[in-house]
Formats: sequence, structure tokens, C-alpha cells
Amino acid sequence: RWQHPEHGLLLPARFLSIAEEMGLISTMSWWILEKACTQLYIWQNELPNAEIMWVSVNLSAKQLSEPNLVARIRTILTKVGLAPQSLKLEITEHALIEYGDATMQALNQLHELGVQLCIDDFGIGYSSLSYLQRFPIDILKIDRSFISQIGEPGKRNEVVQTIIGLAQTLGMRAVAEGTETQMQADVLRLLSCDFGQGWLFSKALDPADLEEMLQVKAY
Repeated sequence: RWQHPEHGLLLPARFLSIAEEMGLISTMSWWILEKACTQLYIWQNELPNAEIMWVSVNLSAKQLSEPNLVARIRTILTKVGLAPQSLKLEITEHALIEYGDATMQALNQLHELGVQLCIDDFGIGYSSLSYLQRFPIDILKIDRSFISQIGEPGKRNEVVQTIIGLAQTLGMRAVAEGTETQMQADVLRLLSCDFGQGWLFSKALDPADLEEMLQVKAY
């Protein structure tokens, strides 16, 4: 989200496509990655019991195709002082399939460094699952379109259950995107989903509000 000085809070859909057209998406993405790592490092050193926290950051397709990807991420982690294990990079299925073979070595190097790799919006648009065995993926994030239907009368949970089972079989963890109701959370627990993400837990917050929430939860 972008807190614009004139137009107020803008959602990503309002400006990301423009940033891509203007060739700014890579610059923005690297800036965001460093800012997120810096903020987490501060929290880990200032808040009670925060050393176990991690941050997930979207890796754009443009970044994924850059030849110095690993070097830049390593430089940011070293500059900030953040442990690689505290960073999770989220990659879309589309980007992984498009650039996967070209960046296989980079992804393996990131994994060896300790950075965890997540597939974002898993389950939509692509039928090939072969990349799950070829790439060092740690987490599958189940697309919110599947989560929105679970627990409702007449709806079936088989797809979500299958994705969770697939993640477990491959030694990965599953995250349910768009978890918005207690009923959804209860069903996800029964299905042994590892994590939930969504408005049930919190809407998007700026750093100050999130820090206040973390301080409350720490006690």
C-alpha cells in the first residue's frame, strides 16, 4: 500500500501496473525489500520475544530474472544485519514457470543461504506441478479464492485439503491466504493447515500500528 500525500491510501492495483510500464517496478521492489528487512531487524531487537519473527516480501518477476539476484539479497541482509532465516521471498507461479529454468541456480543459492521461498497464490492458472519437485520451495500459499468457499453450506473443502496434503507430502508448509472468518480458521485447523493469513487476524497496518499490536500480543 502507498500512503499518497494527496490521494490518501492507494492499494497496489492503483499503481503497480503504472510502475511496471514506467520501468520502476524493480527499483521499487528492491527498496521495499530493504525497508522490510530493516524494520524487522529493529523489531527483533526492540520488542519482547520478537526474535522468532520473520517477514515475507514479494519478489517481482523482474527481480527474479536479474543475474545479480542472490548478490543483491545477500548485500541487503548483511547491510541490515538480518539473519537469512528471517526472510521469506514470495514468488508467483507465473514468474517461477517463466523464469524458473534460467534462475534455478539462484533459487538454490538463496535456499542454501537460509532464505525461504514461497509460492504465492498457489492453485490458480497452471496445471503443471513438476516445478514443485525441481525447485527448493518451502511454503505453498493457497489462493484466497479457495479459502473463501470453505466451511460454507454446500461448498466442498477437497481442493484445500488436497493442497495441504500435497505440501505435507513434499515437506512444505501451507499458508491459507484470505482467512477472514472464524469458521474458515476452524476448518483450516481441522485440515492441519500450518498458517492462516487474512483479515481475521488483522487488516493491513502501518509500522506504528503493527508495533503496537505486537507489543500487546507479547504480553
